Amino acid sequence: MAIRRVSDNTWYFLVGHMPPDGEPQLMTPEKFAAATRIEVPTSLRGRASEADSLVPIFSRSGAYEAYVSDNLESEEGGYVCSFNYTGMSPNKSFKPNPLRGSA
Repeated sequence: MAIRRVSDNTWYFLVGHMPPDGEPQLMTPEKFAAATRIEVPTSLRGRASEADSLVPIFSRSGAYEAYVSDNLESEEGGYVCSFNYTGMSPNKSFKPNPLRGSA
């Protein structure tokens, strides 16, 4: 699983089969495969490359995409979910707005 910030095409790999030593991961591939729901905390930190320092993934408001594939760095395809991150509320808690028509 990876998150891509659309504005600058920055990729953060959150679940990988063989991440570099010390690379933070959201969860193991085995837990990911068994999961029925995934929540990515807005406080999650990652790096765009091994040479970069850890930074908050959601450091900017705007368009993002979540990618899921058996092999993200290939042409095999997979699933993409586009979403817009609007930032934190003034009290530093993220409270999503309910979808229209939901209870």
